[in-house]
Amino acid sequence: MNIAEYIEQNMDKTSYRMTVFYHRFKKEAGLKDIRTAREWIETDLLELWKCNFRKRRLISCIIAELWFTETGVVIDFSHWINELKKDNPHWLSDILQQTRMNNYIVKG
Repeated sequence: MNIAEYIEQNMDKTSYRMTVFYHRFKKEAGLKDIRTAREWIETDLLELWKCNFRKRRLISCIIAELWFTETGVVIDFSHWINELKKDNPHWLSDILQQTRMNNYIVKG
C-alpha cells in the first residue's frame, strides 16, 4: 500500500483536508517501523505536490498545502479533486503513477 491508496480508502468524500498519522499508515501498510512509514509518505506526497491539474486553459495544483508534524501530515487538496474523483476510485493512485512517468501534469 502506498499513501495514494491509503488516502483513497480513508478520505471523507466531501472533505478537502485529510490528516494521515504515521502509526496508522504503518499498521495498514504492514510496515515494521514508523521511520519507514514516514519516509514512504513523505516521498509520495512530495511527488504529488509537484503535480498540476490542467483542464482547458486552467492549470492548478492538486495539493494546496502540506504540513508535516512529528506524528503525521495534514494534506489540503485543491477543489480540483472533485473533477479527478468522478467515477474513478483510484484517482490518486493513477495520478501518483502518472507523475512518475511524465512531467507532473494531469489532464482533465
